[in-house]
Amino acid sequence: MHISETNCTGCLACENICPVSAISHTDNNDFIRPIINENVCVNCGKCLQVCPQSKEFEENKFFQKAYAVQHLDLSILAQSTSGGAFSSIADNILQQNGSIYGCVLENCTVRHIRVEKDYHRMRGSKYVQSDLGNTYLNIEKDIKEGRKVLFTGTPCQCAAVKSFLLAKKNPSDNLILVDFVCHGITSPLLFREYLLYYEQYSGKSIVDHLFRSKINGWTNHTEMNVLCDGTEDYASYESQLFKSIFYSHLGMNESCFKCKYASLKRVSDITLADFWGLNESHPELFDQRGVSFVLVNSAKGWSFFNSCKNIKKSIVSISDTKQPALCGPVNKPEKYECFWRDYRRKGFRYVVKKYYCGGKFHRAISDIYHRLFKR
Repeated sequence: MHISETNCTGCLACENICPVSAISHTDNNDFIRPIINENVCVNCGKCLQVCPQSKEFEENKFFQKAYAVQHLDLSILAQSTSGGAFSSIADNILQQNGSIYGCVLENCTVRHIRVEKDYHRMRGSKYVQSDLGNTYLNIEKDIKEGRKVLFTGTPCQCAAVKSFLLAKKNPSDNLILVDFVCHGITSPLLFREYLLYYEQYSGKSIVDHLFRSKINGWTNHTEMNVLCDGTEDYASYESQLFKSIFYSHLGMNESCFKCKYASLKRVSDITLADFWGLNESHPELFDQRGVSFVLVNSAKGWSFFNSCKNIKKSIVSISDTKQPALCGPVNKPEKYECFWRDYRRKGFRYVVKKYYCGGKFHRAISDIYHRLFKR
C-alpha cells in the first residue's frame, strides 16, 4: 500500500514511529511532507500502519452534546478567537498538573509546542499547516509518566495522535483530544512568502500576525500585523491579503478537499468552533465579543468538560450552528492546479497580482458579504 502525496495530511506520525529514523520532513515544497531515506528504511511497514489516511477512523460512540460557551474573564475573551472555551479547557488540564500540546506562531512558522503553564500563544486560530515535529514521542513520554495530556489540533492530527498511541500500545485514559471545525489548512510556504511580501511593502518587520483580531468585532474576520515599531495594521489591503488566500482555498493542501473528518463523526473528545448562526438560533446568547460552539463527542470529554470552570455555557442543538465543515469538506477550486503552476513558475508576487488583485474591490465585496451573511 502507498499513500499518495495528494492524500497526505503531513501529520508526521510516520516520522515519529519509524524505528530506524528513516523518515524526516520538509515544508520547503509547499506543504509539510514526509521524506523516506530508502537506504535506511527496513520496510517494517509501521509508517503505513500508523497513518490515519490508510484506514477508516473509529468514531466515538456517544450521544453528542452541544453548548454555547463564553469565558467569564473579559481579558481572556478578548484574546480568544471566539468565546474562550479553549482557555477554560487548558486551565482544567493545568490544575491537574498536566501538559498541553498546541499550535503557536513562532519565527514565521506555525508549529506545535508543549507547555506546562503559560499557553497564551496557543489561543486564537492559525490558518496554516502546523509542524508537529516530535510531538507524538513527547505525548507518549507524558502518558507513560502518568501525566494528564491535552492535545489540540486539526481533526486529522487528533486522529494521528490516537493512531500513534494505539500502535505503540499506550493507554489513552489520561489524554484529552480537542479538535476544531476545520475548513482546511494553508501552505506554510505561502504564509512565509506572504509575511516577506508584507514586510517589503511596509518597510518594517512583523513581530506578530493575528489571524483573527476582534478589533472590528467577532463576526468581522480582520487580520492584523503587529510591526516592530508597535504599529498595528488591520486596515490596509496588504494586511488582509492572507485572509483572501485562505478563503480562496487555492493555497490549501489537496487532501483537505476529500477530508473524511469534515462531518459530525468526530475522532476527538471535544470539538470547538465559532458559533456562527447564534444570532438567529439563540439571539439572547449572541455577543459581538465572541461565543464558542462546543461539541462534546465522548463520555471522557463530557466528564472533563463538566469540570471546566470560569465559563458560562448553555445547552443548544447541533443544528443551531452554521458550520459547513460539519457537513463536508470544501470544494476544490477550478483554478487550483493553475494557481500552483503559476506560483511555482512565476512566484508569489505574480499569483498575488493575478488571483487577488482584482483585489481591493473584490475584498471590499467579500467583506460586505461576510458581514451580512456569515454571522
